Amino acid sequence: MVHNEPKQFAAVFVLRIAVDNDPRIVTRFETYLIDASTAEDAYQQAKELGLGFDDVYRNSDGDIVKIKSLGIHDLDLVEPNGDEYPRLVSSAQFVINDGAEPFGIVPDRDQLACFNQFGKRSDLPNLDQ
Repeated sequence: MVHNEPKQFAAVFVLRIAVDNDPRIVTRFETYLIDASTAEDAYQQAKELGLGFDDVYRNSDGDIVKIKSLGIHDLDLVEPNGDEYPRLVSSAQFVINDGAEPFGIVPDRDQLACFNQFGKRSDLPNLDQ
Protein backbone atom coordinates (compact mmCIF):
# COMPACT_ATOMS: atom_id res chain seq x y z
CA MET A 1 0.00 0.00 0.00
CA VAL A 2 1.35 3.41 -1.02
CA HIS A 3 0.94 6.11 1.62
CA ASN A 4 0.78 9.62 0.23
CA GLU A 5 2.29 12.35 2.38
CA PRO A 6 -0.02 15.28 3.12
CA LYS A 7 0.58 18.34 0.96
CA GLN A 8 -0.86 21.84 0.91
CA PHE A 9 -2.95 23.04 -1.98
CA ALA A 10 -4.21 26.57 -2.64
CA ALA A 11 -7.83 26.67 -3.74
CA VAL A 12 -8.84 29.97 -5.34
CA PHE A 13 -12.58 30.67 -5.37
CA VAL A 14 -14.46 33.30 -7.36
CA LEU A 15 -17.23 35.11 -5.49
CA ARG A 16 -19.77 37.43 -7.10
CA ILE A 17 -21.02 40.15 -4.76
CA ALA A 18 -23.97 42.39 -5.61
CA VAL A 19 -25.55 45.12 -3.50
CA ASP A 20 -29.15 46.16 -4.09
CA ASN A 21 -29.40 49.77 -5.31
CA ASP A 22 -25.80 49.71 -6.65
CA PRO A 23 -25.12 48.71 -10.27
CA ARG A 24 -21.53 47.60 -9.60
CA ILE A 25 -20.69 43.93 -9.26
CA VAL A 26 -17.72 42.98 -7.10
CA THR A 27 -15.67 39.95 -8.09
CA ARG A 28 -13.65 38.62 -5.19
CA PHE A 29 -10.94 35.97 -5.40
CA GLU A 30 -10.48 34.16 -2.08
CA THR A 31 -7.66 31.68 -1.54
CA TYR A 32 -7.83 28.91 1.04
CA LEU A 33 -5.16 26.40 2.01
CA ILE A 34 -6.22 22.75 1.93
CA ASP A 35 -4.27 19.84 3.37
CA ALA A 36 -4.64 16.75 1.19
CA SER A 37 -2.59 13.81 0.02
CA THR A 38 -3.67 14.02 -3.64
CA ALA A 39 -4.96 16.63 -6.06
CA GLU A 40 -8.27 14.75 -6.33
CA ASP A 41 -8.71 14.82 -2.55
CA ALA A 42 -7.90 18.55 -2.52
CA TYR A 43 -10.46 19.11 -5.29
CA GLN A 44 -13.18 17.27 -3.39
CA GLN A 45 -12.42 19.23 -0.22
CA ALA A 46 -12.45 22.50 -2.17
CA LYS A 47 -15.83 21.67 -3.74
CA GLU A 48 -17.24 20.99 -0.28
CA LEU A 49 -15.73 24.19 1.14
CA GLY A 50 -17.12 26.28 -1.72
CA LEU A 51 -20.68 25.24 -0.95
CA GLY A 52 -20.63 27.36 2.20
CA PHE A 53 -19.72 30.70 0.63
CA ASP A 54 -23.16 31.82 -0.61
CA ASP A 55 -24.67 34.41 1.71
CA VAL A 56 -27.28 37.16 1.89
CA TYR A 57 -27.22 39.94 4.47
CA ARG A 58 -28.07 43.61 4.95
CA ASN A 59 -25.23 46.12 4.81
CA SER A 60 -24.91 49.05 7.21
CA ASP A 61 -27.12 51.15 4.86
CA GLY A 62 -29.89 48.54 5.00
CA ASP A 63 -29.35 47.32 1.42
CA ILE A 64 -29.29 43.60 0.69
CA VAL A 65 -25.88 42.15 -0.20
CA LYS A 66 -25.82 38.85 -2.09
CA ILE A 67 -22.69 36.72 -2.25
CA LYS A 68 -22.63 33.86 -4.76
CA SER A 69 -19.76 31.43 -5.15
CA LEU A 70 -19.11 30.93 -8.86
CA GLY A 71 -16.75 28.03 -8.21
CA ILE A 72 -13.09 27.12 -8.09
CA HIS A 73 -10.90 29.39 -10.20
CA ASP A 74 -7.71 27.44 -9.58
CA LEU A 75 -6.32 24.63 -7.44
CA ASP A 76 -2.59 24.23 -7.22
CA LEU A 77 0.05 22.59 -5.08
CA VAL A 78 1.69 25.13 -2.79
CA GLU A 79 5.44 25.11 -3.18
CA PRO A 80 6.61 28.13 -1.19
CA ASN A 81 10.25 27.20 -1.73
CA GLY A 82 9.90 26.34 -5.41
CA ASP A 83 12.77 27.10 -7.75
CA GLU A 84 10.79 29.01 -10.37
CA TYR A 85 8.80 31.38 -8.13
CA PRO A 86 10.06 31.25 -4.55
CA ARG A 87 7.42 32.26 -1.96
CA LEU A 88 4.56 32.14 -4.50
CA VAL A 89 1.54 30.71 -2.71
CA SER A 90 -1.25 31.33 -5.20
CA SER A 91 -2.06 33.23 -8.36
CA ALA A 92 -5.21 34.04 -10.27
CA GLN A 93 -5.73 34.93 -13.91
CA PHE A 94 -8.77 36.41 -15.55
CA VAL A 95 -9.73 38.04 -18.83
CA ILE A 96 -11.46 41.39 -19.15
CA ASN A 97 -13.58 40.92 -22.25
CA ASP A 98 -13.87 44.53 -23.36
CA GLY A 99 -10.09 44.90 -23.55
CA ALA A 100 -9.93 47.50 -20.77
CA GLU A 101 -6.74 47.63 -18.77
CA PRO A 102 -7.13 46.22 -15.23
CA PHE A 103 -5.47 49.19 -13.46
CA GLY A 104 -8.74 49.99 -11.71
CA ILE A 105 -8.61 46.80 -9.67
CA VAL A 106 -5.34 47.78 -8.00
CA PRO A 107 -6.21 50.00 -5.02
CA ASP A 108 -4.01 52.65 -3.44
CA ARG A 109 -1.81 51.63 -0.51
CA ASP A 110 -4.21 53.06 2.07
CA GLN A 111 -7.01 50.86 0.71
CA LEU A 112 -5.05 47.64 1.37
CA ALA A 113 -6.45 45.64 4.28
CA CYS A 114 -3.39 45.96 6.53
CA PHE A 115 -3.43 49.78 6.22
CA ASN A 116 -7.21 50.24 6.17
CA GLN A 117 -8.22 49.98 9.82
CA PHE A 118 -11.97 50.02 9.18
CA GLY A 119 -11.93 47.97 5.97
CA LYS A 120 -13.83 50.55 3.91
CA ARG A 121 -12.85 51.13 0.31
CA SER A 122 -14.20 54.09 -1.60
CA ASP A 123 -14.02 52.18 -4.90
CA LEU A 124 -16.38 49.41 -3.70
CA PRO A 125 -20.07 49.29 -2.87
CA ASN A 126 -20.90 49.16 0.85
CA LEU A 127 -20.23 45.54 1.89
CA ASP A 128 -20.20 46.26 5.64
CA GLN A 129 -22.65 44.34 7.79
